[in-house]
Amino acid sequence: MEKQQILSDIQKALQNKVITTDEVVSVTKEYKRTLGGTSMVSKVLYGVGALVAFVGVLTFLFQVWDDLGSVMRISVTLGLSLIAYISAFIVSRKDDQGVLTQSLFALSMVVAPIGMYVFFDEFDILFKDAAISSMVVSGVLFVLFGYALFATRKQILELGAVSFFSWFYYAFFAKLIEGSGLSFETIYDATIYASMALAVALFSYRTLIQDRYEKKTVFTIFTFVSFALFNFSALFLDGVWNLLYAFLLVGVVTLAVRIKSTSALSVSALSILMYLMKISAKYFEDSVGWAVLLIFFGFLTIAVGYFTFRLNKKYISN
Repeated sequence: MEKQQILSDIQKALQNKVITTDEVVSVTKEYKRTLGGTSMVSKVLYGVGALVAFVGVLTFLFQVWDDLGSVMRISVTLGLSLIAYISAFIVSRKDDQGVLTQSLFALSMVVAPIGMYVFFDEFDILFKDAAISSMVVSGVLFVLFGYALFATRKQILELGAVSFFSWFYYAFFAKLIEGSGLSFETIYDATIYASMALAVALFSYRTLIQDRYEKKTVFTIFTFVSFALFNFSALFLDGVWNLLYAFLLVGVVTLAVRIKSTSALSVSALSILMYLMKISAKYFEDSVGWAVLLIFFGFLTIAVGYFTFRLNKKYISN
């Protein structure tokens, strides 16, 4: 029977409600299991192996670093990262070696920054400007692992690419305000606004990739980080933000419920608690004293916890 005929029959069966999409997905998953996926033991061993290798590299470097020549120093850092990077590409061709692929990419991502700094230092081409050095290293790594993400679509590379981009973003921002003559207060506020902008960008990217993977691990991490970065950054602003933050909290809680994210709701609840503590301490400390405030904070924590529980149960868990 031809493939198109089979697909056509499945589509007709779905339209006539003879079978459901859940049943089709279930059959597909069961078939994948019969092909012999990676066992849990193998997954654990791959992860442990990558971690042990990284710790081993650090221990080795600490013990013999002064006795190594330039070539050897580069080989055990940047060389190891490149070997893991290339090996991950080779292994990624096998569908049942996804965990091993991601472990190799993870090892490469962790060692790569160290290797690049060692390479620049040994050849005496490390830029004297720390911001420029960070921009070069993070920019190169973002391109390398961004390409790997485009080519292999592995979740661990989402974390790596976004991390290197964020590093580049803050290095660029630091270079931008360097020598600007701005006051400390202005730089402080600008840094917070820059972090809030990055949080919005991260959440937008998270929205774009939400249907890319069957497992939502990275999706959940990006949701948590974007909400935490935005909420906690805004919390450090003062002045008119003491009023605006209350409206902001209503918005983020509504968004957390709308996207049905427990992690986002938890961050928002913690932000509410911290905001109320901040306002209470700022405006009522002298009038009521710390003892009364502590009692208030205790009951406030219970109230916010119950509020979060009810929202999660009514709108997210169900």
